[in-house]
Amino acid sequence: MLPLIAGAAGIGLLGYGLKKAGVVSFGAEDSTHDRIFNFVLQHEKDPSKIALMGNAFAAAGKTNQASILMKRAAIPSMSKAQKAARKAVTAKAFKSHNPVAVEKVAAAFEAEGCVGHASNLREYATALRQIIATAANK
Repeated sequence: MLPLIAGAAGIGLLGYGLKKAGVVSFGAEDSTHDRIFNFVLQHEKDPSKIALMGNAFAAAGKTNQASILMKRAAIPSMSKAQKAARKAVTAKAFKSHNPVAVEKVAAAFEAEGCVGHASNLREYATALRQIIATAANK
């Protein structure tokens, strides 16, 4: 019972802090959920807090976001083989010259809660597109 109360208090404090920081305004529910979701994905590092937010999103009926948060919370406990496989996929994507393929890998990483990798891969895909466009104009 105490962990549930502490979790609820933590969510309340997070919401209060986000409101004070101007990250959320509690008028539009979907917008608020999206902002909290993005904030947690980008800034929270503690897997237990991420899992707690995943449970809160599930309770609010936001199953897609809850699933991504739960996957994000599980990343630190992945096996060495899984981490090596992700590293190999990332390295291969950064060696690719196909922006569409790179964006597909980025989408897969994002679906697994790896927003940092996804963001970096999307930037790389954008750069590839610019290089391709520049080469085509010559």
